[in-house]
Amino acid sequence: MMDLFLLLYCIQIFILFRGTFYSYFFSITLFHVAARSDTPVEPQHPIGSETLSQSVVSEKEPVTGAQSQGSAKQEKNEVLLLLNTGSNNLILISSKLRDSTDQFQEYYRQRLRYQQHLEQKEQQRQLYQQMLLEGGVNQEDGADQQQNLTEQFLNRLGIFVALLLCSLATHITLQDDKSKKQFICINTLEDTQAVRAVAFHPSGSLYAVGSNSKTLRVCAYPEVIDPSAYNTPKQPVVRFKRNKHHKGSIYCVAWSPCGQLLATGSNDKYVKVLPFNAETCNATGPDLEFSMHDGTIRDLAFMEGPESGGAILISAGAGDCNIYTTDCQRGQGLHALSGHTGHILALYTWSGWMIASGSQDKTVRFWDLRVPSCVRVVGTTFHGTGSAVASVAVDPSGRLLATGQEDSSCMLYDIRGGRMVQSYHPHASDVRSVRFSPGAHYLLTGSYDMKIKVTDLQGDLTKQLPLMVVGEHKDKVIQCRWHTQDLSFLSSSADRTVTLWTYNG
Repeated sequence: MMDLFLLLYCIQIFILFRGTFYSYFFSITLFHVAARSDTPVEPQHPIGSETLSQSVVSEKEPVTGAQSQGSAKQEKNEVLLLLNTGSNNLILISSKLRDSTDQFQEYYRQRLRYQQHLEQKEQQRQLYQQMLLEGGVNQEDGADQQQNLTEQFLNRLGIFVALLLCSLATHITLQDDKSKKQFICINTLEDTQAVRAVAFHPSGSLYAVGSNSKTLRVCAYPEVIDPSAYNTPKQPVVRFKRNKHHKGSIYCVAWSPCGQLLATGSNDKYVKVLPFNAETCNATGPDLEFSMHDGTIRDLAFMEGPESGGAILISAGAGDCNIYTTDCQRGQGLHALSGHTGHILALYTWSGWMIASGSQDKTVRFWDLRVPSCVRVVGTTFHGTGSAVASVAVDPSGRLLATGQEDSSCMLYDIRGGRMVQSYHPHASDVRSVRFSPGAHYLLTGSYDMKIKVTDLQGDLTKQLPLMVVGEHKDKVIQCRWHTQDLSFLSSSADRTVTLWTYNG
């Protein structure tokens, strides 16, 4: 394209100055002819030049010597005049060519600027089309369709915003709403003394309750939950009950992963394991009793995964501050894990061989049964003097540890990164229970301040986390446990009740 413009411009210059070129060429030719000829040559005068009629000699008149000398002198003057004229023309041509070159360079610069401008416009157009496509507008052929792209884009954008607002309005989120309770109480079981321990059966159809009255119960979880049908809490259906299951208060209960064993721990220093049929809700054999502890059993849990066979029980508490592992199928002890210097208040197992323990010595210890020994110690003295760890839990991925402490704080700890993520105070008193929801989106906490709260973990865990109160008792909350599938949970309290809460969606 640029070569075509250059050729056209050169042709224009040639047409403009061709008369001057012809005059210069004619003058040079005449000079050569005059120089090589012995006889005077009558010059041909271009139209518009000065008239030299006096230098023309008639052919009829004889040429004399004086006339010949005058004629030669005149011819010389004419040649000089022609040379002068040619030189002036050449200078004029050179000047005009120089001017033309400057004009062409300026023209080329303007063309370059214009081309850059067109390229910028093309980039803007492509960016605009990309925005339209991202906004859901498909560009169609035709000038009239292109003119309506902006209008289509704005219309689609308006529809998208409207749909987004509707989705946000109908989306189920855990947030404070004073006009509507997020969780409602649907079942309440009353006892004669404080209720300490609760645990859902792996199937979710049953839950076990242990209390200070030494009574063990197994209750039915409602088959259909309709929050609108529970204007007032109802009594749950008790499917199994055993009075004086222990000689002392029942501090903890746990189901095996297969759901066929129900373990309990007490301040009578005994661990009991009850074979249980979940379909008939009856015991299927005599209790297994283990007396390796020399103090109150504060917590126990079964190991999960094929490595343990589903029958390895972990228990710990006061006394010698050891963690004991027991093979319930063989009825024999396996390990005694030592390391804590204070009473062990909480246990949690994951991955088939890992254990987390919280103690009054203000530490959390990780244990690996493949070794078997302690593989990490996590202190709680990141801020201040630290605090006794009353509850521990690990999320389903095995990456995040949560602790509940007696100074009303909770700690989130990155297990793989080996660092504390955040420490915050969701309650006004001891946090006695922490548990992750099945999807690890929420953290359920129960406290001696009589409140049950949920922390939303779906955002940035290093920033302030959204909190909401989801339940409340008339006395200290001791334990809270999520349902295995539903957005429901159990809470036990010193107010002598255990309550089943469900989401009021």
